[in-house]
Amino acid sequence: MRQANELGGHVRKGEESTIVVFWKVEDATQSTEDLDTAEPDEKARRRFLLRYYRVWNLEQCELPQAVLDKLPKIEMHEHESESKRPNGSSPECPTRPRFSTQA
Repeated sequence: MRQANELGGHVRKGEESTIVVFWKVEDATQSTEDLDTAEPDEKARRRFLLRYYRVWNLEQCELPQAVLDKLPKIEMHEHESESKRPNGSSPECPTRPRFSTQA
């Protein structure tokens, strides 16, 4: 929503956002020094980071035409189902007698 506002547009009224989740786990070392010894005692720790963002698709926004003209063009192609065979036929499930075990 912020980016649309900065570009002089807005998100259409009634449009719902989609939640995008970002997470990662990092190995971090925490260095603690004992007052009696000069050697640091390193404890291995894991740091967890979880963030979520609410985002809107470009089709849910109304932006000035000048801004839309500057966006990169994306070609969209509709692909046929990957289950189709090269000759155009669809694969079929074998009949029950062809299975070695019964469910």
